[in-house]
Amino acid sequence: MTYKEIANSVDLWMKYVDQDEGAEVRFEGMTELQRIDHMGKCFGPDEVAVQYMDDDLREAVHADLSPCSWGDFSTEYNRRHRNRYGEDFDIN
Repeated sequence: MTYKEIANSVDLWMKYVDQDEGAEVRFEGMTELQRIDHMGKCFGPDEVAVQYMDDDLREAVHADLSPCSWGDFSTEYNRRHRNRYGEDFDIN
């Protein structure tokens, strides 16, 4: 399961990330990237996604942006992946 999957499912969000009262309201108040960034801050980078990334692109983004949030990193990685491969980065 990836951060993206959790970030797009309120049920998964409430199971794995936020079990406190009001979790559904907080979930609905955030964008997908904000949710992914939140998980990156709490749990670290999405290790599953990292395994499927192009090593050269990942290292270039890291060199250019570090330190940065997981949300900023994944947005920039996806932009560069789209430029190189003509499609968004997705492991599904």
